[in-house]
Amino acid sequence: MDKKRNSSVELLRIVSMMGVILLHYNNQNMGGAFKYASGNNISMYWLYFIESVGISAVNVFIIISSYYLCCTAKRRLGKIFELIAQLILFRQIFYIITIMMGVETLSFKGFASNLLPTDYFVVLYSVLYIVSPYINVCINNLSRKNLRLLICICFLIFSVWNIIVDAIENILGHTMLGLSTIGMEGTLHGYSIVNFILLYLIGAYIRMWGVKAGNKKMILSLLFMTLLSWFLSIWENVMKFEKHVVWNYENPLVILSSVCIFVIFLRLKFSSSVINKLAKASFICYLVHEPLLGMLHIENFINNNLFVIILHQIMSVIVLYAISYLIYIIYDKLSKEVWKKLNNKIDEKVLFYTES
Repeated sequence: MDKKRNSSVELLRIVSMMGVILLHYNNQNMGGAFKYASGNNISMYWLYFIESVGISAVNVFIIISSYYLCCTAKRRLGKIFELIAQLILFRQIFYIITIMMGVETLSFKGFASNLLPTDYFVVLYSVLYIVSPYINVCINNLSRKNLRLLICICFLIFSVWNIIVDAIENILGHTMLGLSTIGMEGTLHGYSIVNFILLYLIGAYIRMWGVKAGNKKMILSLLFMTLLSWFLSIWENVMKFEKHVVWNYENPLVILSSVCIFVIFLRLKFSSSVINKLAKASFICYLVHEPLLGMLHIENFINNNLFVIILHQIMSVIVLYAISYLIYIIYDKLSKEVWKKLNNKIDEKVLFYTES
């Protein structure tokens, strides 16, 4: 593993996290932009475009992780404990804040529920982190041709086939039990360890063998797939389908767009201590941005003219990431020494290795 990371990849962490913020800005149950936007006006079409641009963000995070993890067999159990502890800590903090503001009332059920790490990304990433050394053993024993073949097979079985299943289910209006290769009840829209492992294989291949396609081809491919996703999402809306399966994480367009984005940034290759420091706040931003979305007052801006909407979105992601970075600085100052000691004790007991 490189001792000094490429700052372009760290910049991509920041950009991807901002993409996640925009996705949640749009989400009906979070920021609510899709809920507040009226009808089929220009703001709605813009939101569809932003969703099609940002939908690759989570997949990009996994590819970034695999790019680094595929080169080492060492895994620290303490890291998993810290991720879960951070998740629980910030949930409890925001729960207490909502109680103080009179939004929630203190209850054992509310307190206990926040002690559970009910976050799909944290759980699936933790699983991937633990099993990935054994995936590396498999990868390291495959030739370039066979690894490429494995990825192609997994891509066809777990991505192409499943988006066809998703599309058919959307058209018919019901789930077809047992047709998905992910699970009996469907594809889970890409929220699965299967999709994470597929992305891990892709990231590892890029690290080991690179990508031959030039930047121009990658940029044009990304533009084409983004526009195609945008048009298909609008079509799904016109057809009044219940779900927008074009935005599923296992969609081939989303996976391939993630690859293009990663490769484009990877090739920038520059070093910046500022970017590297800012990127450290990306996970904290993931944990804290959702409760902060309410302060953006999205309902007051989303039906304005397009310039106001775009300006509000830009300012929103910048402000939320800036707040997250300040929270990260405070958290790091208060907890750095504590976690250093705890991690040393945890890792003395359990430290995962596989044969290199």
